[in-house]
Amino acid sequence: MVVEGDLLGGRYRLHGLIGSGGMGSVWRATDTRLDRTVALKSLNAELPRAKLAEYRARAAREANALARIRHPSVVFVLDVIDQHGEPWIVMEHIKGGSLADRIASEPIPERDIARIAVQVGDALDAVHRAGVLHRDVKPANILLGEDGVARLVDFGIARVAGASPLTRTGEIFGSLPYLAPERLTSRAAERPEDFWSLHVPADFWSLGVTLFEALEGHRPFEYQDEAAILHAILNERPPALGHRGQLGEVVTRLLDRRPQARPGGAELAELLTALSHGLPPTKVLSRSRAGHEEIRRREGPEAVREERNPPERPEEKRPERPEEAAGAGGARSRSSAGLADAVATGGVAAACALLGSLDTGRAADVLLAQTPARAAELLRHAPSEVGAPWLDAMADDPAAGRVLRLLSERDGAARLLNRLARERAALLVSRLSDADAARALSAAAPRKCADVLLALPQATAVAVLGWFSASRAAAALAFAPPARTAALLRGLPRPRAEAVLDELGTGIRNQVRRHLAG
Repeated sequence: MVVEGDLLGGRYRLHGLIGSGGMGSVWRATDTRLDRTVALKSLNAELPRAKLAEYRARAAREANALARIRHPSVVFVLDVIDQHGEPWIVMEHIKGGSLADRIASEPIPERDIARIAVQVGDALDAVHRAGVLHRDVKPANILLGEDGVARLVDFGIARVAGASPLTRTGEIFGSLPYLAPERLTSRAAERPEDFWSLHVPADFWSLGVTLFEALEGHRPFEYQDEAAILHAILNERPPALGHRGQLGEVVTRLLDRRPQARPGGAELAELLTALSHGLPPTKVLSRSRAGHEEIRRREGPEAVREERNPPERPEEKRPERPEEAAGAGGARSRSSAGLADAVATGGVAAACALLGSLDTGRAADVLLAQTPARAAELLRHAPSEVGAPWLDAMADDPAAGRVLRLLSERDGAARLLNRLARERAALLVSRLSDADAARALSAAAPRKCADVLLALPQATAVAVLGWFSASRAAAALAFAPPARTAALLRGLPRPRAEAVLDELGTGIRNQVRRHLAG
């Protein structure tokens, strides 16, 4: 039995229990070699002896599943260690609560829910493409990091393509209120030819239940008795959402009882990305409706009679943005020169408020009209969720590099870079000298740092990496594929490359060495 303060694997110092469940516990720990906080997941010491072998296999399966996936919204495995004959999974530590915590504490704005759904939906698509099925998507398994990224966690009952099933025939794993109807009725799940067609849509049903709960504050089938929940999932239509916005319509599509009628990963991403940016995805929804009607035509009259979705409502008029409603005296009617002067001469708070009244593109133009020092000052004081889109829109202009350099001098760059897509962040970083690029990335999240390095040209990435300390380089490269890590290390002086290798976790280091020797 482990206790707080124990050192596991010769390097991971336990500091406290984060949470526990039927299968295991998650501890917060310090990686004493790299001086970073990590999360360690172990098996439950109280498990019945008859279950231990199965759950050990599930722990190994979880580590294998997570090792296949590299996505910003999927928790990353750093190492697997053996402690007294039991496997422990070492994962990145996510500072922040779960979506379940937030649902329980406060109503969540639709735009925030859409942003979370974009990230988790895209993560599910990546998970499926990697040959993994999650099978337990629910609010408690979505962590909301302080960096603004939602992450899918707990792959304890995941299924990996090509692996033999651990579930016995007739046994159902997962959280009942979030299970799709077909998972409760079909034994075809155990036939390889049917498994994927059944379970990929089932993961998206679970996401639909999760989004329903985030919007409404309760699950669609909210009963105390499990038998009543089971009966409702199998026989009842999900209740209509009180929230009738376009996100509500997307959720309704996800909760279609027919698996083939639910949006897939690509379509869902397109729908939710538009919503997360506050845009009405009318054309996307129209295409989705057209596909939905095609399914109804293919399935015939019986499917039409069972159709539960409400008829399409007339398109609602999009509310005007503040600048569109401002009229002749508003910000939109001001000349660009007048806006630039007002932002240059006003106080920081007033200038940020004025920029916030503009659309993102125009705000970026006004920022680019400032001196680099003034633009950096405003970006430094703007909230991350506002400043990051401004910086993103500035990225195509070479002047953005000078602004980013000034931001990095005051540690303001990483906060915004963490929120940008890897290609946009890489474009900005590529406008800096190697030393300035390293400085800008030095405080960024290790995963984001790795993403940017991998998006840069090889020679540039090697040059930037050369300015990192060995521990910082290792922290970033832990999130890179071993083959790419080996390619980058080949470009460094041998002593430097060896120092970085020494800082990597044992499992990753061995994989990288095999690529270096190949």
